[in-house]
Amino acid sequence: MISAPNITPVVSFKDVTKSYGKVAALKEINLQVDDGEFLTVLGPTGSGKSTLLGMIVGSVLPSEGVIRLEGRDITRLDSVRCNVGAICQRDSLLAHRTVAENVAYPLQCRGAHKDQMRRQVISILALLDLVIDMDRYPSEISRDQTQRVLVARALVAQPSILLMDEPLAELEKAHRNALQDEIKRIQRALRVPTIYATHDRAEALQMSDRIVVISDGRIVADGTPRDLYERPPNLWCAQFLGTANILTVRERQRQGLEERVICDGGLQFIFDAADGLPDTDEEASVMIRPERCHLAALTSRSNAVTATVMHVRYLGGRQRVTVQLESGGSVIADVPGHWRPPEIGSAVLCSWDSGAARLVKTNSEAKA
Repeated sequence: MISAPNITPVVSFKDVTKSYGKVAALKEINLQVDDGEFLTVLGPTGSGKSTLLGMIVGSVLPSEGVIRLEGRDITRLDSVRCNVGAICQRDSLLAHRTVAENVAYPLQCRGAHKDQMRRQVISILALLDLVIDMDRYPSEISRDQTQRVLVARALVAQPSILLMDEPLAELEKAHRNALQDEIKRIQRALRVPTIYATHDRAEALQMSDRIVVISDGRIVADGTPRDLYERPPNLWCAQFLGTANILTVRERQRQGLEERVICDGGLQFIFDAADGLPDTDEEASVMIRPERCHLAALTSRSNAVTATVMHVRYLGGRQRVTVQLESGGSVIADVPGHWRPPEIGSAVLCSWDSGAARLVKTNSEAKA
C-alpha cells in the first residue's frame, strides 16, 4: 500500500497564546496554511488579527505555543524573516526612491547581484502593469498605484509566504474592488501562500480560498467562504458574515432521521438530524439569508406565510424589503432592483427556498 505524501504546511500555529499582562490578545490558536492557499483572517477591530500576523514576521513574540515556518521553529526569533513578504495598512514607499528603486529595496537588503535584481524587479513590475511607472517617484503616482507598488515590493524576493494586514482599507471602493481582483490574480499566478487580514466580510468572501473567523482572540470558525456563509456554526458568525433573519426556536422534536423545529408563531422547519445540528440541550435559532426569501402577491401562491410590507430600501441592483409576519416577528427579503415593490402596509406572501434554513447555536458569545 502506497502511503500519502507528508505535506508540511507553510505556516503552522500550535496552541499559541499571546498575553499582555493579564490581557490575552490571542488564545490557544491552532492554525495551518498550505502551499498556494489564500487564507483570510476575518474579525472585528481588536480581535487579534494583526497580532497573529505580527508573530510570523517576528514583531510579536508569543507567550505560549509553537509557530513553524516551512517546518522550522520560529517561535522565539525576534528578527524580521527574510523569506516573508508583508504589507501593512499604513505601509508607505520611500519618497526619495523611484518605483523601481522601492521595489528593489528588499533585494538590496539581501545583497542581490545588480543584474539579478533588475531582472526580478522588471518581472514583478510587468506582472502588475507597473513598468511604465518604474521611473516615477511616489509623489507622482496615485494611491491605488502606490498599493500595487507595495504588493510588488513584498513579492519581488519570491517570499515563502505573503502577509497582508488591511492593505486596502483606506482606498475608495472602486479602487479597492479593482485591487482585490488584481491581488487574487497575482496570488494565483505565483501560487504564493497568503494570509490576508481584514474586518471586511465582503472582501473576505470574495477573495479567499478559506476564511478563519477570529473574535476576542479566539478562532471561532474555519471553512470555505460558501460553507461559512451558508452554514455558519453559531449565531454570532451568522450575523457577522452577513445580514440574517433569525427566528427563535420554541420546540425541537427528534423524529427518526429528522428533527422538526417549531419557531415563534408556529412556523415549522424540518432538518436532517445528521446535518451537524446543535445538541438538543443547546439553545438554538433558525437562520435564513435575505436572498433566500421571496415575496409575491397574495393570489400567486398557497404555501407561504402572510406578511405586511414595513420598509423598502433600494440598493441599486437589489432592494431589501422588511416584512412583518402575520404570525409574529419580521423577515428581510432581497428582491431584484428592477422589481416593482409593493406599497408600504400592503399584504404579501413570504416564502423561502427549500433547504435555505439553517439551525445554529443561539449563544451570541463568540465560541467555536
